[in-house]
Amino acid sequence: MWEREALTEATVIMFWIPRKIPNMPAFTTNVEFGYWIHTGKIIYGRPDDAEKIKYLDWLYKLEYGKEPINNLDLLLKESIRLCNELYNQNKYKTDQDKVKNKNYTNKNV
Repeated sequence: MWEREALTEATVIMFWIPRKIPNMPAFTTNVEFGYWIHTGKIIYGRPDDAEKIKYLDWLYKLEYGKEPINNLDLLLKESIRLCNELYNQNKYKTDQDKVKNKNYTNKNV
C-alpha cells in the first residue's frame, strides 16, 4: 500500500484524534498508532473531549515520556519542530557516515 510506504519514509507521523462516538470512531487509527509508536517519529494530540483515547494517551506517555497535545495549532507547530530536529539528526548522521567511509577508503588505498 502506498500509505505504508509513505509513512515509512516520513520523518514525522502526526496523529490528531478528535474521536467522537458514534460519528467518528476512528478505530483503525488505534492499529496505525500501535504499529508506528516504536519508530520514535510519532507526535500525538487530541482535543480534551476526545472519547476512548485513554490507552493511546498511556502508550504515548510510556513510549515518549510526553503528554498528548490538546491543541491542533500547537500540535502542528511541534510537528514541524520535531521534523526539523529529526531531519537534522539524520543529516548529521549521514554526514558522519560519509566521513567514516571516506576515512576507511583512504586508509585502504
